[in-house]
Amino acid sequence: MVSYFKHVLWIVATAALLLSCGDTETQKKKLDFQKVPSREVPTREKPLETEVDNDRIEIEKQLKEQARKDWPNDFVTQEYWVSKQLEDYKIMRSLPNNAIKAQAEIDFPLDFSTQKYWYHEQMQAKNRME
Repeated sequence: MVSYFKHVLWIVATAALLLSCGDTETQKKKLDFQKVPSREVPTREKPLETEVDNDRIEIEKQLKEQARKDWPNDFVTQEYWVSKQLEDYKIMRSLPNNAIKAQAEIDFPLDFSTQKYWYHEQMQAKNRME
């Protein structure tokens, strides 16, 4: 019985070897099929988030300074407030520039949470009025 399986295995291996050899034209077609065409990589308009944002670094320094003044002995609040302000700073930067955004930046400098809130409230009211 074992010799029968060895014989069948030898036949299958030989057939696979013969089939894989084939003629050279078939081999060329296989190789051509396996080539992957090159693609152009699209350029990006906005910088990646991993790239250094010098404005953000400066803003973070100013926020930490403000947090130390407002809550000199409450480090948890300082950390939370700075983190929330940086989140909202990122959101404000992503919004399109318009008169409402400009006014929010003028009225509430270095308070990005209020800027974001005021901007969204103004945009909702504007949409209701149209």
